Amino acid sequence: MHSSLFPLAVLLAAEAALPQDPNFCGAWGSGDTVVLTNDLAIRRSTDRGLTWSEPALPSETPAYTRLCPVGGSGSVVLVAGRNPAELLRSSDGGGTWSRRTTGSAVPVNGIWVSDSTALAVGDDGLILRSTDGALRWSRVRSPVRAPFAGLWGSGPTAVAVGQDGTILYSTDRGAAWSRARPPRASLQAVWGSGQSFVAVGAGSTILRSADGGRTWSRIQGESPPGPEVVGNMTIWRGASSWLIGISGSNGTLVAVGTDGAILRSVDEGLTWTRMKSGTAFTLTAVWASDSLVVAAGDHGAVLRSTDGGTTWSLGPRGARDHLNDVWGSGETFVAVGSNGAIRRSTDRGASWSEMSGTWTDKTLAAISGAGSTLVAVGWEGTIGRSTDGGATWTRVTTDRLLEHRGAEPTDPVDVVLAGVLGTRLDGVWTDGARVLTAIPDALISSVDGGVTWDRARSDKWRAYRFGGDESTVMAVGINGMMLRSVDFGRTWQTVNSGTSKDLDDLWVSGSLAVAVGDDGVILRSSDAGTSWSTISSATTADLAAVWGSGSTVVAVGQRGTILHSTDGGMTWSAAESGTAELLRGVWGSGATVVVVGLVGTLLRSTDGGATWSVSSK
Repeated sequence: MHSSLFPLAVLLAAEAALPQDPNFCGAWGSGDTVVLTNDLAIRRSTDRGLTWSEPALPSETPAYTRLCPVGGSGSVVLVAGRNPAELLRSSDGGGTWSRRTTGSAVPVNGIWVSDSTALAVGDDGLILRSTDGALRWSRVRSPVRAPFAGLWGSGPTAVAVGQDGTILYSTDRGAAWSRARPPRASLQAVWGSGQSFVAVGAGSTILRSADGGRTWSRIQGESPPGPEVVGNMTIWRGASSWLIGISGSNGTLVAVGTDGAILRSVDEGLTWTRMKSGTAFTLTAVWASDSLVVAAGDHGAVLRSTDGGTTWSLGPRGARDHLNDVWGSGETFVAVGSNGAIRRSTDRGASWSEMSGTWTDKTLAAISGAGSTLVAVGWEGTIGRSTDGGATWTRVTTDRLLEHRGAEPTDPVDVVLAGVLGTRLDGVWTDGARVLTAIPDALISSVDGGVTWDRARSDKWRAYRFGGDESTVMAVGINGMMLRSVDFGRTWQTVNSGTSKDLDDLWVSGSLAVAVGDDGVILRSSDAGTSWSTISSATTADLAAVWGSGSTVVAVGQRGTILHSTDGGMTWSAAESGTAELLRGVWGSGATVVVVGLVGTLLRSTDGGATWSVSSK
């Protein structure tokens, strides 16, 4: 069977070579308690979403389990993980957690809990049921083998939906299921109260049932042309917008989706109004309780409403821009991030100012520089250039460079990368005059410091992060891809990296080079990137960035991980970062090293990366 169906627009975090900000994908609440789940962790609030904490997970929980669906009843809360299939249970409203087994290795995509009954649905038509508060589970016969995407129940009635248009309903708390015949739709989530249920999905589709899921009518949305199998995934090319989550309370319903969409209904789903969310990030989860509504989504975005979804404010995790990369020279450091954020320090990272008059609102993924010339790149082909050390910026016109040329890709990986990444620029390298960046089907270069640009290569290009010095430039990417050039990108040689892990960054200086990537992989070369050996890192956390100077090398990544080496990357020790946030970028100047990450994280070391403190923001 194919993996769980999911909108192509929401695959950004799963497919990009650069590790992404934690993307929220589940929301549940009871009283003052709200629980959010994301790729990496569980977030919990006990004051109706005003402040958040991260409860500890069981020590044996895999480092990257993709926690997603969440459901609960009273003080019992369940969270399912997908990589591998996991089930976590809390009996104190999400404060503490223990691992449970369902007896199934099939990933779970939806959970519903009511008193002692718990239901779970997932891939391959999976339906699981427990009658003792989720302690023991049994598999229930399903009329279909299609993957389910969402589940909800009200009293004895339960409804499960799937992205191939499947809708099942049960009238006995999930003991037996029947198949409904709804209008054609690709569905992602469902919510209901009494006998009224509403399902949402592709093309901003909204379906409604007034009889407990037996029959359905289309409220809005067009039927997409149909699913297409690409490799081991099924995607819906015809749907440009998605509604992905839905919740309700006291007759008011709120649905959320791509491009920051929030739709609100005050008549149990018969009519809908689009509300102003204040974000363009995809929203994937929502929870409503009386007048409180909490929505969450990609890049750690958390929104909160206290008037039933009419007006919204960014929560504390969404109030600060995420920082993705940093570069520095001498006294000056510049960090870039989401929503076009640029922060600059002129005192070696001790204090920072936010640049006014920003030239873009697009996410900036990477920055590189030499002397006073800096180049920053990001989503939707964004390229910016500064000639005064990051104080002012101008935007480079890239339309001609980014247009697709040649035959459409046929390889499954290339199809997904082209569809997901499009014209997204994730890495850049410059020595002041020469600049390199890349999109999935082209390497883009400049020889005049970013004033004019050209496409240097136009075949498959799966490498996104660059490193180099005056003689050698290298690029790394997915599945251990590694390329090397000694003529500034005119010709490239494929290098055997010795790993199939995604490589997320590298640092090159003379004959020494270090590359880092997923699952704590560290590679080292002592011959300018010609050959590589694997170095023990003593961590399984994804490593997102690496920087070095002389024999000092610093690598950073998931869950606040900072690794430090004083022998050119041969041996590594862990440094205390003081944060659990995903760290995305690292750069240094002399003994000063700066690290940046999620929710505006700025860390500073003045001893080459051995000890760290929070920098003034």
